[in-house]
Amino acid sequence: MADTTGKKENRRTKSALYNHILLATDGSESAKKAEENALLMAKANGARLTVVHVMDDSLCHYGRIDTLVPAGAGEDFNHYVISEQESEARKVIRRFTVLAESSGVNFDLSVRLGNPVTEIAAVSDELSSDLVIIGGKKNPGVRGVKFTGTADKVAAECRCSIMIII
Repeated sequence: MADTTGKKENRRTKSALYNHILLATDGSESAKKAEENALLMAKANGARLTVVHVMDDSLCHYGRIDTLVPAGAGEDFNHYVISEQESEARKVIRRFTVLAESSGVNFDLSVRLGNPVTEIAAVSDELSSDLVIIGGKKNPGVRGVKFTGTADKVAAECRCSIMIII
């Protein structure tokens, strides 16, 4: 029966679980697995996919080196660290773009500078994503499922479902 209300029909299948997936990637091995899963989930759900890569600004203050070096050198150090992170971000994004194109999945991109946990949670809130996919590392010293690092902290901060890929 034709729709006479003038409303556009939702093209998603009624079984779609997720409408907006946020993939957090840093290019690590577990992040690469998360990327593959995000592409599969986005395609299967007809979901919008946003990719976030966060350049960690705490590295600019590693060991408080920026306060221990002569005037001007600390600023040079910060510029160097950010430059290296930007270079790495470009590599991660280029590699993911090729993967996404070969999968036929379109995506939006967000590159941020800051604390990865804070920025990932902020992007998730801003976009009202209903799933965050992130790579993680299992803690071998703990029985059961216990992740370490950024993924575990993101899971505690985000208000939506989290999929941690190891």
